[in-house]
Amino acid sequence: MAVFGSELIKLAQDNHCDLMYDASVAGGIPILCTLSDSYVGDHILEIQGILNGTTNYILSQMDEKGLSYAAALKRAQELGFAEADPTNDVTGKDAAYKMILLCQFAFGVHILSLVIFLFKGSIICKASTYSKLRN
Repeated sequence: MAVFGSELIKLAQDNHCDLMYDASVAGGIPILCTLSDSYVGDHILEIQGILNGTTNYILSQMDEKGLSYAAALKRAQELGFAEADPTNDVTGKDAAYKMILLCQFAFGVHILSLVIFLFKGSIICKASTYSKLRN
């Protein structure tokens, strides 16, 4: 959705069907629907939260239990918290994709690129280029 969302939305509109993608950010929490329906008239200043559960688990295990990165990742995979190939999670791509979608809904901008920072155990996404979707 973060990469091809505009095209998929247009395809759904052209074919008179719904495109259901609310679970692409925050799984069981309807955050995208909430942002577009309940907060449409509000001025949102920032978005904060845990965007990737796998990364959160790994960083927490490293911090709280002193596990190495490799041990924390292995444990996350054993528990089913991490994919067999966790590349998108551990490189920050998953968090970046989610932030792209959240920015579209919260701020009306389409992020063209993100810079990912790791700062004191937190992944910080900074928009480096964006285009405005609405006034």
